[in-house]
Amino acid sequence: STQGVSSAASDVYKRQFQLLQEMLNETGGKTMTKEITCAEFKEELDTIKDDIVRDIATKIMERVAGKMDEEIATHSKRVAKIAASIGASRGYQGLALDVVTAAALLHDAYKNEKGELHPMCIRLEHRDILSEIDPGIAETLCSLVEGHEGFNSIIPKLAAKEGTIEQILCDANTVEKLEL
Repeated sequence: STQGVSSAASDVYKRQFQLLQEMLNETGGKTMTKEITCAEFKEELDTIKDDIVRDIATKIMERVAGKMDEEIATHSKRVAKIAASIGASRGYQGLALDVVTAAALLHDAYKNEKGELHPMCIRLEHRDILSEIDPGIAETLCSLVEGHEGFNSIIPKLAAKEGTIEQILCDANTVEKLEL
């Protein structure tokens, strides 16, 4: 009967679709990931001691977390921990380390949406929030994010310079990618 063939074909199609979904999940396929929220970053945001920096980072994260997939969220969390460790080993502390941590959490927020241009998006998309804080802190946060690609930056002038605070995030990003 035609109906029996149609039903069997439908079952085969359903099984193929199910297998494809399983393969995508196993290989890091983006279609089956859960939506990322700011709450996913609570533990890392809570490590930021300065109330103003934590508040700004949280406000921006509330806007951008949904743009990340699980891979970028996990990467950003790891980079934040590595950056804090590198920064402390280089003598940074207090407010400076808080800004490094905030930048690390936000550095790849726009990577899926904007590709190679993602380092510039925090400055461009969140001027309103950044204007709420000291311009020097806002500038440091933005320059950390913009320089995190190092020599891989499509705009060489944005690459972190050796010996600067921006180099901390660049180094942490590289170390995390190498999964040392």
